[in-house]
Amino acid sequence: MNSSRVLTWVLVCLVVCSAVAPGVAASAHADRTLDVSRVHDAPLQVETPDAQNNSTTQHENPDETDDSGDLSAVKGWLSGRMSETLVNCVRENRTLDRAVCSRLNRSYPDWVSKYVNVTRETESEQDDEVASRFNESRKEQQRFVESLTEFQETKEQYETARENGNTTRARELARELSKQAETVNESATNLNADFGWLSNETSANLTSSAEAISELSNNTTASAEQIRELEFVETSLSVSLNRSQIAYDSPVVLVGSLDAAGGETVANRTVRIRVGSQTHTVSTNSTGGFSLQYRPTLVSNNATTLDVAYIPRPTSLYDRSDATVPVSITQTNTTVTVTTSTDTVRFGDRLRIRGTATASGHGVADIPVRVVVGNRVLRTETGENGTFTHATDIPASLSTGTVSVRAALALDEQALRRSTAESTLVVNSTPTVLSVDAADVSSSNATVRGRLTTEDGEAVPNSVVRLQVNSTTVGRVRTNATGAFRSQVNLSAIDARQPTVVAVFDPQGGNLESATGRAQLTVPSAMDGGLDALTLVGAAAGLLILGLGGVFVARASGVLPPEMVTALLSALPGGTASRREDIESESTEDSTESPESNPESPSQPAQDAQLDALEAHLERGDVDAAVIGAYDLVREDFRRSFDLDSSFTHWEFLEHVRPHVTDDEMDAARELTESYETAAFAPEAVSEKRGTRAVEIATTRTGETDQF
Repeated sequence: MNSSRVLTWVLVCLVVCSAVAPGVAASAHADRTLDVSRVHDAPLQVETPDAQNNSTTQHENPDETDDSGDLSAVKGWLSGRMSETLVNCVRENRTLDRAVCSRLNRSYPDWVSKYVNVTRETESEQDDEVASRFNESRKEQQRFVESLTEFQETKEQYETARENGNTTRARELARELSKQAETVNESATNLNADFGWLSNETSANLTSSAEAISELSNNTTASAEQIRELEFVETSLSVSLNRSQIAYDSPVVLVGSLDAAGGETVANRTVRIRVGSQTHTVSTNSTGGFSLQYRPTLVSNNATTLDVAYIPRPTSLYDRSDATVPVSITQTNTTVTVTTSTDTVRFGDRLRIRGTATASGHGVADIPVRVVVGNRVLRTETGENGTFTHATDIPASLSTGTVSVRAALALDEQALRRSTAESTLVVNSTPTVLSVDAADVSSSNATVRGRLTTEDGEAVPNSVVRLQVNSTTVGRVRTNATGAFRSQVNLSAIDARQPTVVAVFDPQGGNLESATGRAQLTVPSAMDGGLDALTLVGAAAGLLILGLGGVFVARASGVLPPEMVTALLSALPGGTASRREDIESESTEDSTESPESNPESPSQPAQDAQLDALEAHLERGDVDAAVIGAYDLVREDFRRSFDLDSSFTHWEFLEHVRPHVTDDEMDAARELTESYETAAFAPEAVSEKRGTRAVEIATTRTGETDQF
């Protein structure tokens, strides 16, 4: 459009606004007077206490833990709720109904978090320990519930296999049940230790719960033992050595016999015999006898007995049996070698490290090996012939120059002595390239983005880039897995229309060379020798909208005659009498608000900006912030969409979302809530994979698709 046309619009709108302003002001004043009269007629709302209930509140509201109040009462309420949940979960496990146990993942984490906040006010180490124990009890009870659930599910599968006559599968499941029962017992022992401490050090009474845990554990053991006796034939293992003094360089002969219950022998079978940490496959003779040669490797050189076991295969009819023999162990020296696939490397190169471990001229298998390249530690183990191979990419942190490559057998007071070997490697420096540009530049800030690579285009991840504007450092950002970075920089203190943004990569140590990238910005100004075209068009558009409204107010109030209204509308772009009639017709329709016009709903550009901020958190490596932001964004979307109470805890909120969403949407919401709980409350950080997934969920929910 040309500038004369724009000026015409502006003049038309100014004329209309000037003409109708007095009438509009009078109308507005009248409305305000009416509103005041309504206020005087409104009844005064005062909350009064319930006359039927004159009892005092037992504990302070834990949602107000930041306010001053009775901290002891708050702690009492929180510990009571946590204790109650632990007790009820134990009770429900006894009845195989675990609905309340779900609170361990919902309300309980919030209670622990609030308890921690309260203990910060008390500055009591005892309170800190109580909070820690309650949290550990929650985690251990979850493990106990999970292991018990797994045992019961496996037991159901076992019973189904027996009913179907699937003997092979039934035996496999019976062995799994024995292992799972051991896990249940271990978890029960740990949980009862926590319950005992809490019962002794707090007002919580968990004694009956500890007894119930022991009962569940004992029942699990008894059930597994009953199934084991039903499925397997008991065996008996007897072994002896040709001498008790043993060493790797002086192997011994182990002679044994494997018998079954009822006087039968496990004859003419291939069986597995475990001696110490080594498993040998041997064949039994017609009487169940066998023999093998044994060289001690990882067994402690202070051991006085040697453990030997018959390890049946999962589908075997026979049960496991164990035996021990007295020994005295003498250490044997070892030799290790190490070589590299190349003598010279640089950043990103693939390096292969090879070596061998021997003792008394024999390659030693299954020995852990610790390899150190410069300051980087790698771990592997030897194969059947005593050799080992490990491949690694050269990291940026490895210093330039000649570095050592050391290999050591990771042994400590064992039958084999520790030994080491060393080689060298030359690390060359690698030039880098730093690109930078800017977007969304305003008078107050700009989005600076770029990428750090080697001169060959290989990404340089997890590296710090310093950002400067006109030689002033304004921030630092870390590159992501692709070498990219992105950050908002503040320009409000920069007194220049065309500042220069400089990105600097200046590593302190390592093998990457420094790099610098520059980008010149043009900061827009509202006044630059007068109004620019964009500003003029924007002002004209605003006045046009105001003017159109004024035309119809003027026509309705009689301020302007109809013929002047027609003339004014005709002066507007595309303005005709018929257009006026169309507008008048539209204005007489009911002004019901569409669902999309909810003033509380954010615009799509606003949501896009929030999503961009989450991506920026990920690129900077601040995964926790990205997860918390993603959760807040989705939670607010749910709150608006389903009219939910914002005071719910994160797990309570999730339960109120459930009736409104599909199963897939609920799964995604639960996954996001779990990640949020880790980011907000756990000491460990959320993994990059889970952080990326959280942002994906937020993007899917709040993006243009408006669905999971």
